Amino acid sequence: SSIDWSTGAALQFHRFLAVLCVMARLGLRQLQAVMGHNLHNPRARFTQWFQKEHAKNIDARYLSTSKKQAVPLSLASVLSNGEVTRELLEVLAENSFDSMMLTDVEGKITYANKGFTVLTGYEVDEVLGKSPDMLQGQGTDQKVISRLVEAMKIGGDFEGKAINFKKDGTPFIMFWRVLPVRVGGVLKAWVGIQRECSHI
Repeated sequence: SSIDWSTGAALQFHRFLAVLCVMARLGLRQLQAVMGHNLHNPRARFTQWFQKEHAKNIDARYLSTSKKQAVPLSLASVLSNGEVTRELLEVLAENSFDSMMLTDVEGKITYANKGFTVLTGYEVDEVLGKSPDMLQGQGTDQKVISRLVEAMKIGGDFEGKAINFKKDGTPFIMFWRVLPVRVGGVLKAWVGIQRECSHI
């Protein structure tokens, strides 16, 4: 089984190994010179000497190596593993607290997650092939929608808040982002991420 090392615990263990290596290299006379003959606490004397002579360099080398090893993988590098790509994306989307949807380049819904159903009351099969503007109504700020349209015309990002409506007609304030998905520089889809908020 694996051990979950904290940086502090791993560093202490690293120091311990280093101490053993140093002691193995020192001869008997050198150890006596370091620890003294008449000290009540030879361990403290050795520790003091070790920290002065070796610990800083060892700690610096260890922490430098640890930082290099701790660099997180990018999502792109994770997704490059074809065996986990589909499953990973499905887990991310279906377990998000936020509502998430995909549309094609024409703006028709091709996917919606469970968060979308929780937020709006619509089941996924009720919205596939439809436009997200089905959530809009008389109270929806058209200035915000105009910004969305203009952003999509140029293939840009959008972020805004506006009143939308659940399946049962209940109005709510929706905060959402719309982001383009490009493959090889070509627009392939749009991602929408929505959540309910308390004020505009």
